[in-house]
Amino acid sequence: MPKTGHPIVFRVPGKPREMPRPRATSIGGKARLYVPLRVKRAGGWVSTGVKEFREAVAIIVRSLIPVQLDSPIRVDAEYVFPRQAARIWKTRPMPRYRHVTRPDVDNLDKMLYDALTLAGAWSNDWLVCAGEHEKWHAAGGEEPHTLVTIRSVPLLEPRAEQA
Repeated sequence: MPKTGHPIVFRVPGKPREMPRPRATSIGGKARLYVPLRVKRAGGWVSTGVKEFREAVAIIVRSLIPVQLDSPIRVDAEYVFPRQAARIWKTRPMPRYRHVTRPDVDNLDKMLYDALTLAGAWSNDWLVCAGEHEKWHAAGGEEPHTLVTIRSVPLLEPRAEQA
């Protein structure tokens, strides 16, 4: 487990993925809930990217976190989406800019935490008690990705300095 303040930092390549809404079905008269791996769009069935994202996180996490984390955890995430075609220029600078449309940051977080749980980073995502999360459109030449920083945090609040 990382010591307090010693972060584990990794980058998941590809467009950040959100957790799709759970679906319900009836099989043999019993209700079942599931997370869809494909959704129907105008052109037919399209992958939600859930499986691919989970697999990418699992490969990275298993090499960086040999033992499950079991103390309070802070997770900071930076979600970088592809740049919009209308904001690509040949001669003007192309810095990052805020991503203020769907998907919601909480759905991105759900997907990340579930992927980390399935990869064995921790036993349950209830250990996450702090963090910052940002959504961006990529700068010119930057590829979409998710940058994750995980660190252990103290269980007790640090004492305030007395004046």
